[in-house]
Amino acid sequence: MSSVNGQSLCSSKLPVLTGRNGPEKGATLAKRTDSPLKDISGNISGKNGKECIGEAKLLKQGMPVFVHHDLNAWIEGTVAEVTGKDMTIKLSTGKDIVVGAKDVVLRTNCTYAAVEDLTQLSPLTAPAVFQCIKSRYHSDIFYTRAGFTLVAVNPFKELPSMYDNATIVRYHEHHGKRKTLSPHVYSVAQEAYCSLKQQTGRVNQSVVVSGESGAGKTVTAKHLMRYLTTVSNTNISTLGTGQRIEQRILDSNPILEAFGNASTTRNHNSSRFGKYIQLQFQRSGQIVGAYVQTYLLEKTRVVQQAQEERNFHIFYQLLNGASEEEKADWLLQHKKVEFAIASNRNTQLGCDQQLWACTKDAMDDIGLSKEQQRHVFKVLGAVLHLGNTQLDGDEDGCYVNTDEEACNVSFHAASQLLGVDSSTLEKTLTFRQITASHSRRQSVFHKPCGAAESASRRDCLAKLLYARLFDWLVNFINQRIMAEAHCSSVGLLDIYGFESFDTNSLEQMCINYANERLQQHFVAHFLKELQTDYAKEAIPWTFTGYVDNRPCVELLDANPSIFALLNEECNLNRPANARGLSDRILSTFGGNQHLERTKRDRREPCFAVRHYASSVQYVVEGLLEKNKDNVPPELLTLLQGSTSPFIVALFKDYEIDGPGRKKKTVLSKFKSSLDTLLKTLNTTDFHYIRCIKPNMTCKAGEFDGRYVLSQLQACGIMETVEISKHGYPARLTYLEFIQRYGLVLRHDSGPSSRWTTELHTADDKENELLFDPLDRLLMKHLALPDSPRQKSTPKKKRRRTGLSSCDHSRKCCAAIMKTVFGLYHMLSQQFGRTKLFLKDGQLEQLESVRSKILSRHAFTIQCAWRRSQQWKRGMVRAAVIIQAAVRGWLERKSRECLHKAATLIQKEWKAHMCRRELLRSKTCQAVTAHSLEPTNALTVQTDAEIFNCWRGSNTNYTSPDSTSHLTNTDLSNTSTRTVVQDSNSEFVCSRLDRTYLRTSGGIMSIRRMPRVKIRFHTKANQVLKGAHFISQREFTCSLTDCLPDYGQV
Repeated sequence: MSSVNGQSLCSSKLPVLTGRNGPEKGATLAKRTDSPLKDISGNISGKNGKECIGEAKLLKQGMPVFVHHDLNAWIEGTVAEVTGKDMTIKLSTGKDIVVGAKDVVLRTNCTYAAVEDLTQLSPLTAPAVFQCIKSRYHSDIFYTRAGFTLVAVNPFKELPSMYDNATIVRYHEHHGKRKTLSPHVYSVAQEAYCSLKQQTGRVNQSVVVSGESGAGKTVTAKHLMRYLTTVSNTNISTLGTGQRIEQRILDSNPILEAFGNASTTRNHNSSRFGKYIQLQFQRSGQIVGAYVQTYLLEKTRVVQQAQEERNFHIFYQLLNGASEEEKADWLLQHKKVEFAIASNRNTQLGCDQQLWACTKDAMDDIGLSKEQQRHVFKVLGAVLHLGNTQLDGDEDGCYVNTDEEACNVSFHAASQLLGVDSSTLEKTLTFRQITASHSRRQSVFHKPCGAAESASRRDCLAKLLYARLFDWLVNFINQRIMAEAHCSSVGLLDIYGFESFDTNSLEQMCINYANERLQQHFVAHFLKELQTDYAKEAIPWTFTGYVDNRPCVELLDANPSIFALLNEECNLNRPANARGLSDRILSTFGGNQHLERTKRDRREPCFAVRHYASSVQYVVEGLLEKNKDNVPPELLTLLQGSTSPFIVALFKDYEIDGPGRKKKTVLSKFKSSLDTLLKTLNTTDFHYIRCIKPNMTCKAGEFDGRYVLSQLQACGIMETVEISKHGYPARLTYLEFIQRYGLVLRHDSGPSSRWTTELHTADDKENELLFDPLDRLLMKHLALPDSPRQKSTPKKKRRRTGLSSCDHSRKCCAAIMKTVFGLYHMLSQQFGRTKLFLKDGQLEQLESVRSKILSRHAFTIQCAWRRSQQWKRGMVRAAVIIQAAVRGWLERKSRECLHKAATLIQKEWKAHMCRRELLRSKTCQAVTAHSLEPTNALTVQTDAEIFNCWRGSNTNYTSPDSTSHLTNTDLSNTSTRTVVQDSNSEFVCSRLDRTYLRTSGGIMSIRRMPRVKIRFHTKANQVLKGAHFISQREFTCSLTDCLPDYGQV
């Protein structure tokens, strides 16, 4: 901290921060005695307004200062000469100027670009805050912490390295060391995600992204969504789930931007609707789905755009990017037709063609079929052609001008695309249906409409078609990305920014009203409620002044209010009178400081509202018609009777307010939707990101000082920084604190045991108050004359310790704080009546200690679990070894039995073969003996027994005419064949293969014994399939083999 002649620059002789327009009604203004506060303009005065640091007697030659500048807001300089109350300042540009003391603010010679948190500035002044943001912007650093909020300056250029996957990993892995990382939108997302997983306080989270139009809110919301969907699946095995959900949501963005964004004079991609994206998570922190809620589409832009502005992006993408075949299908191929509602078509031709491809790809990825896409583009084509339909006539009646070729082509094309008859469409646009009911009869009349009314009905039809198509697309996207059930959520609010044009109507009034409500929510829940909580909990605190915009909000939506007056005029159903309405508004609320009459009111009826950002003039002409938003029932009947099933589906459930029912105006619907949104925000723990637009031309590298300073003043950055610097970012009730961090008491090996004893000297007496009863602590803090409990009612019987439950809880919380942080200065001032307030960084350190303790417990549980699993796996391995041994033993026993059986069979078989060989040799000897006898007659009676024994069969010898059996082996012997040949008896020699030798009457033949009767068939028979053939083995044996070789006899 710098000083002048030993006097600190941060003296107590400084004013309270009151705002650029002075203190507002309802705002709490007070002076701090322990820290400086500077007003938004940068002027520094003493406590009584008589002294100021900028006085000449305190400023010396060569001191660094900030000098007020008309163009650059504040500029750096050095004091060159001091003459009385005036001084000569040498600017950083090299020029010398003479200014008064009131235009000079002291500064320090610090590197402002290196200051990452505005609370670290010393002294804390508006010029220092401004210079810090400016220096960081020129150093390509676009994020700066402002206490509890984040300031994001739109760079207007691509920065891929700032948002790559490596950056996501770095911010996710160092989530417990927020101060070690530079400010980033990812740090806000990580804080919201950690709060969601820790389940502390409110589980559901919300990130409010606010700023003017073109400040970069939509891009910021995209980065938040990408970070949350990425880190929520880091440690999940099903990595594809989050990526699919993220991809679906990312695919929805090009669609919503194409149908809901447009180019304005302030922003080339301005959101003409508000959206609240709710990312849905499981208890484990894994993302499972999302839901998109939209607010107030500016459908008036479909039929009317200001000069140098464009319609919604999708019309230009369709006309400049679609192929000729696609245009022919949607009846847009006529080159002579220029569409009136698509003005400034060729200003962004190349960009439209690229975005058309992105939109088509996104439609394919989100799940829109080709047929559905075809119907969507046909509706867009009908809207384009309706804009070219000209209605000529007067107040007595009008007609469609079909004489002009372009109008005739567009009118018939619109009727064809809508699936209605052209004559029916013309009648619906030019005739108004009047229904009269009397007694039991109902009469219907058709009254011709004037030219103005017919044009209004045509525009109403076009707006109705586009609005219903947009709602259908949003519902379709939600069906594709919404989860069936979820545990918690993180909401991303991306709503249209504050707007002020040359001509402002109902749309700008609703947009600015939404921004007023969000600013009032920030003021009420941060600047006001936080300080009120300090006073309620008896925390030493002096209130910081702020600008409360509640009076402006009440001017718009209270009762009575401008909204109520407009709604009343709509319900009266009388002809609109713009001048009378303007005079009524100015006369009714003329005493309100936020409403004023302007010079423009002399030319046309209008009034001006002083919003928190700036004053905006609203033109009264057309306010009532837009607020009524009447839809003629004839249009709904026309569309519901269309031949196109898609058009019928769009208006299937659409209802209009019938006669006798109170009509809901646009303002009442919008206010109701905002009330629902704020109720949702109130149930969540919210985080703020303030987006700043560096210049009005949307160019990179340009920094408009006055424009940026006005935005910093409007969103209350200085008040936020001041409260954040001296306040407490986290607060928990004693019960919540003990429930979450009570486990620290059972682990005394925390950080306090390793800290030095320097903390236990002068602070011990002060911190002994923590161990006194709560009554004494409050008495010392508040200097109460007596204890709050000293009443006439009898006291309840206390425990032996003499402490109440609140005292006991406070003592436990103090012990926890002492265990983690030790005894440090001003520790006792963090203890309130029912809550404990934590300084910046203490919550992160407590979470770190708790995480380490839980990690140790988790490690112990994991060790026990792994030991149990290892024991189970050992038991399984032992069981497998036992089973393998048993199966091996059984297999060996089985094989041993089989081996014994095989050995026995082999033994018997070998014995049988030996006996058989012996009998064969004996038979051969007997035959040989008979062949040596001289006679030709063969007597086989004596050999029959031999044959029977050899065969071991039932063959018996009976007579010479009986049949005897011999084997082929025997027949191979020449002597055997000779004996058989010379025999007069019939012998049959056979084997197991059923071949036998038959001899009868001296004729021998070798035959095969048939199993069945042999029949010859002309066709193959499955049973006798092989009856016609003999095997190869049989084929080698012929009749000659059985005859004697006479050549050798």
